[in-house]
Amino acid sequence: MGLNNYSLCNEINSKSEYRNNCKKEIAVKKWDVQLCKNIDIFNDKWDKIKHKDNCFLEVAIKNNDSSICEEIIYSTDIKDSCISELAVENNRPKYCENLIDKDNINSCYSRVAVHNKNIELCENVKWTKYYSTCKEFSSKK
Repeated sequence: MGLNNYSLCNEINSKSEYRNNCKKEIAVKKWDVQLCKNIDIFNDKWDKIKHKDNCFLEVAIKNNDSSICEEIIYSTDIKDSCISELAVENNRPKYCENLIDKDNINSCYSRVAVHNKNIELCENVKWTKYYSTCKEFSSKK
């Protein structure tokens, strides 16, 4: 099978998890969000849903484009991971405000602060378990 031929994925049985995995892998390899949108979801089976959301996650990170994270609609954890990863990599603490889970918001601010050595961002961390770690590691050179 050609590693870049998305249409060949459709030859795999539609009930097989491998069909969507094939589509996801090619979409990510091509950095193509449109291909992620074409991943089939015939039912609410998690194995099919996760391929679609993970596809958007991986393509968003490869394209360094947080707007692609908005395409993730089935898993709030995957959506938060997408936004958080881009916040850290691009030193964009404002992205953390868009996270759904409050624990993830605190973790996001802490990760951005530590990754970018910006101790001031720790003031946005409201939970003690993240605050102390944030202060400690973001101040290290």
